[in-house]
Amino acid sequence: MPTLVLRENIPPVARASGKPARQASEVKPDRSLEGVLIFSGIGVALMVAAIVFRWLELPPPYF
Repeated sequence: MPTLVLRENIPPVARASGKPARQASEVKPDRSLEGVLIFSGIGVALMVAAIVFRWLELPPPYF
């Protein structure tokens, strides 16, 4: 079975100004912080739910 290879050709920078070209990491925002915040939020929500269930003396929810 043939293998398909995708390649992006990047031409050399033709301008001679003193400003450096933007790096690829500067173009895309770092999304790792978003993931940390999402999973931390889920953990805090579960902890709050556990505290409420314990405070109301309810049995834990079984699904």
